[in-house]
Amino acid sequence: MAISKGIDKFMARAKELGAPQWIAQQGMELSNLIESGFLQPQSIANKAQITKAKNMYTEALGNKSFRNAQAAKLKSSGTVKTVQPIERPIITPESLQGSIITPVSGDTTVVGQQIEEMFGYSVDGVKVDGGPMFGLKMQDEVIDESNPELRAAWASMEDAANTKQGGIDFIADKTRNPRVIGAYGPMTDIAMNFASPLSEITAKVTQQLDGIPKSVVKQFDAAIREGSGRKVNKKTGKVTYDRKPYPEWVGIESQDAILQLTGNGEFPKEGAGALRKAYMAVSAAKGDAKRGQMNFRDYGVPNRSTIVQEITEPELQGVPKGSMGFSLFDAIPNQSTIPFGDKKYNESYDTLIAGNAKGGHQINYPPEVYAPDMMNYLSQQINKAGKPFSRDEQIGSFMMNPNIYQRADQKWLDGVKTFEEKVLETLKQGGKPALATAGLMSAINSQAGEMEGQYDPTSMSGVLGMTPEMMTAMAQRDALDQQRMADREQRYGQYADDKMMPREQTYSEQLGNYLAGLHYGNDDSRSQAYFAQNISNILDFTPVGSVDALKLGAQQREAGNSFEGWLNSIGGAAEAAIPLAGLGFKYGKKGVQGLMEAF
Repeated sequence: MAISKGIDKFMARAKELGAPQWIAQQGMELSNLIESGFLQPQSIANKAQITKAKNMYTEALGNKSFRNAQAAKLKSSGTVKTVQPIERPIITPESLQGSIITPVSGDTTVVGQQIEEMFGYSVDGVKVDGGPMFGLKMQDEVIDESNPELRAAWASMEDAANTKQGGIDFIADKTRNPRVIGAYGPMTDIAMNFASPLSEITAKVTQQLDGIPKSVVKQFDAAIREGSGRKVNKKTGKVTYDRKPYPEWVGIESQDAILQLTGNGEFPKEGAGALRKAYMAVSAAKGDAKRGQMNFRDYGVPNRSTIVQEITEPELQGVPKGSMGFSLFDAIPNQSTIPFGDKKYNESYDTLIAGNAKGGHQINYPPEVYAPDMMNYLSQQINKAGKPFSRDEQIGSFMMNPNIYQRADQKWLDGVKTFEEKVLETLKQGGKPALATAGLMSAINSQAGEMEGQYDPTSMSGVLGMTPEMMTAMAQRDALDQQRMADREQRYGQYADDKMMPREQTYSEQLGNYLAGLHYGNDDSRSQAYFAQNISNILDFTPVGSVDALKLGAQQREAGNSFEGWLNSIGGAAEAAIPLAGLGFKYGKKGVQGLMEAF
């Protein structure tokens, strides 16, 4: 493949640093820049950010360990894993009427995966068995020989499990209703740092890197052992840290490092999760190496975000923190928690909460819809600054407070059903995503002219070929946008337009504006960047990411295939990638590099 003119200077610099041409050339493709942690997905149409990413990548090629790591990654065929599908039964809101709902927060880890290889390195079958589907996976597992009918619904560390079970007991007693439902609420992906698979994969790859300077290894280990942000209270002498030190850390080169991170062998399970959080904070640091700051990415340490995406439950990709309804279980008041003992139900935790996993709802609900009384109560609470809780503080509180609950009464059911019906009607009107090129293009041409800056999300499926999951997500986001806008208008009156946060339009309207501009020939680089940023969130719901979609479209054009080629190359499971695949086809040239030159 010929080297495009725009990257000649990078290739020349890479050669000066001793990097093989094939590594530099393939490594500077956008997909690799993102997977290696040099470029954010939302910046795929930002020429300045791309240039910056290529500069950083090229300089990193001066490190032997990074070159070796990139060679392994680029030669590999991607992640190798086995998957055991877990069916999630659909539960209707009506079936919960009369119960008491309490939120149960957790990370978004997928269940039933075993990762064999990542980034071109073997990771010896890391099991990914946590997250909201854990209870469904455990349905056939006897957890108490004295009570063979008892099943596990949740897992956590002993203290956290006992606290949550205590909350279930409290709620049942206070409401005099033993029918308590645990409703999962996803935490942000930072919560993944506690889960074992992320640090285990990262450490196993890092241990195999060839050529890391001893000084860098020393800096890495010292950062974990010494912590960061040490402060001493002058009055009390109390010492605090922003990141807690772990002087007992055995070191990344030790054969016991994995055992310590997972709490196995002679290492305690208690405290291992906190160590994993510290380990990932150091591993993922991306400071300025020239100023002596930590930046282990440039030495081949694998990109955290790429691993997170691999081990995240696909249906929860991009779902906002605090959303409710994906996973539910019947809790058992006054039931003792159950230690794992010598059984490895999950590598991250050590204690089970008993209950019966039910499945989840058809859609995810914003907490304002699913727990309105709870959120209303929290909105009236005052923070340390003397101000009412912000929405983030409300969500943080209900995710951490074990005693908070929502009655699933008729009022609750009416609100949930109204929201659900709106979302499902959106899906119904959108119909089956358009697979025929003629249908797709006619929808764009006929409907874009009628937008006039606004767009009906119910017809978004015909225009963009979106999956039902994405339509659901868009409808939910639109509902939240509309609620925020209404709240702002009520609060600020005639000045609302100056105070709208975070936007004055709904998500669907923003996408509609782009399509209208495209229809009328407004296809400049700024519009492209705006569109790429807006659509990147919903593209997270598909197995084909933004860059892959662009690349597929460009490859179809370069291969001389018809306009239908880029559409058919995506496949039914990833129809949401159609818009960017179309852009890739349009700008073709030399793959994604050609696309970026066109910008």
